[in-house]
Amino acid sequence: MADAFVNHTTPPNASTDAREMIKFITAFHTGFSDITVQIHEVSGEGDKVSLRKSITATHSGEFMGKAPTGKKVEMNVIEIDILKDGKITDHWSRNDFIQVVQGL
Repeated sequence: MADAFVNHTTPPNASTDAREMIKFITAFHTGFSDITVQIHEVSGEGDKVSLRKSITATHSGEFMGKAPTGKKVEMNVIEIDILKDGKITDHWSRNDFIQVVQGL
């Protein structure tokens, strides 16, 4: 991620910088194991790259206040990133993450 990274899909009043994204990814790796990312499609045009992917994992640690359940989860993600000098400067994402967490 670039120093000037902006996450355009954060919750209201949340920070949009890289630190928040790194904190989320770190928390996810603490709360889940057996994480697998499967890329289904990639397309690019100019400085934009789009991905459609799925993430599977096992809820094996505390995550967002939820004790480990041992449940296997699958999240579906579509994201668009803008790249400059090999780093992501802007990020947009649509996913079913909230529904997955509610089902833990």
